[in-house]
Amino acid sequence: MKKTSTKPGATVIAALVFGTLIIFIIGLLLVWKSSLGTIRYGEMPASVVVATNMPDNEPVIEKPVITHISTPSAVRAIYITACTASSKKLRDKALANFDGTALNSIVVDIKDYTGTLAYASTTFRDVSPGKGCVIDDLPEFVRELHEKNIYAIARVTVFQDPLYTSLHPESAIKSISAPEKLWKDIKGLSYIDPGAKKYWDHVIDISKEAYDIGFDEINYDYIRFPSDGNVSDMKLNLAEANELQPASSTGT
Repeated sequence: MKKTSTKPGATVIAALVFGTLIIFIIGLLLVWKSSLGTIRYGEMPASVVVATNMPDNEPVIEKPVITHISTPSAVRAIYITACTASSKKLRDKALANFDGTALNSIVVDIKDYTGTLAYASTTFRDVSPGKGCVIDDLPEFVRELHEKNIYAIARVTVFQDPLYTSLHPESAIKSISAPEKLWKDIKGLSYIDPGAKKYWDHVIDISKEAYDIGFDEINYDYIRFPSDGNVSDMKLNLAEANELQPASSTGT
């Protein structure tokens, strides 16, 4: 009688090994996922987020100290445009005039005849950049002036503003002969109607910001009615301005 072998066959052994391996791999995956959690690539781990939000780890942002210089007893100034001030090379050349001289002040355009705002952290400049020059590092330039003990004056052209009139034609001086058009001088520049009170606030906001970045004085230019053109063709609307005038008193 032939003996039957009790040893497992190769197929059975292979199946046992394969099954054990599968169980082992599944166990590793369960341990790995329970300890690490779900990984989302591109996201910061929560522990890091918590750490950066802790008070002791908050970045300290130092704001520049804004200083102002007292008005000199005699202001002796030079004037530079926004284009000159926007170039480090050109403005350094202008500042060289202060060495060994009686100069003590400088006038810088922050809103020129084009209406362009040379510098504004507000939305004014975002509406339309204008055709003039922009001084991106104006606060740093003002600090440099103060370090040299130079009195800084910001020049603002007021009622001559082609940029604002193009954005807000309702605030502009109109033409009598062509009511649908804006009045312009011989240079093709348009003007704000002095009675447009909304525009007054615009100028005030620009001035406040200029002072807040360090300018010691605001110089308003073109605070007047237009000239150098056909002034008889100007259509003014001073109703808003007239509202500010005190009513005349009558005797009883």
